[in-house]
Amino acid sequence: MLAQRADVVVMVARNTLRSLQSAQVRLTALREQLGSATEIAVLLIDAGPFPRQEVERQLNHRVAAVLLWRPEQAAVLSDGADQPRRFASCDLMRAARTAAAPLQQLIAARRGRLGLPETGQGAMSGAW
Repeated sequence: MLAQRADVVVMVARNTLRSLQSAQVRLTALREQLGSATEIAVLLIDAGPFPRQEVERQLNHRVAAVLLWRPEQAAVLSDGADQPRRFASCDLMRAARTAAAPLQQLIAARRGRLGLPETGQGAMSGAW
């Protein structure tokens, strides 16, 4: 399985009841399939009523980062919507840059534990 070779597997979930119920089941399945050798990170999309701490408690897993719920801005990335002026500095992209840091730290920590070389400066390994 490709995920077993990944430095970090990132599970994305919204902080809504439906999404968190699904995330709990999928997170359990990922833990069973991947074991403890693969890092699993949760990236939370702030689209619902549950705060980060509540999500961490319910999932029994640390949330690595939170992205803002900005569907119009996200459509530029997911659907090829027209890119507005100053898109690089919009709320979503600023939050994405902030979210990258803890994920890069997880990658570096895992690679250090395994004695692997670090990835390139600012690079995230795996497919995006």
